[in-house]
Amino acid sequence: MAGRKTDPEIVNVFAERLNLLRVERGLERSDISHDLRAPYSQIHQWCSGKICPSTTYLIKLADYFDVSIDYLLGQTDTRKRN
Repeated sequence: MAGRKTDPEIVNVFAERLNLLRVERGLERSDISHDLRAPYSQIHQWCSGKICPSTTYLIKLADYFDVSIDYLLGQTDTRKRN
């Protein structure tokens, strides 16, 4: 499909957007780990662009930051959910 991002692109965009949202809210990685009850090592890998989270954590992150999953994955530049 034209215009769709490949897996490595998605991971990179996800990491950029997660870090942007985190910094905008003045959060540390440890804050997200605590609030979402996710292992710090996972948060570190997400923020470093090594892996994307599972669907369960994508939903939790979208809720946590009040953005759409599509925004987190770089499928849209619109943050708000419909």
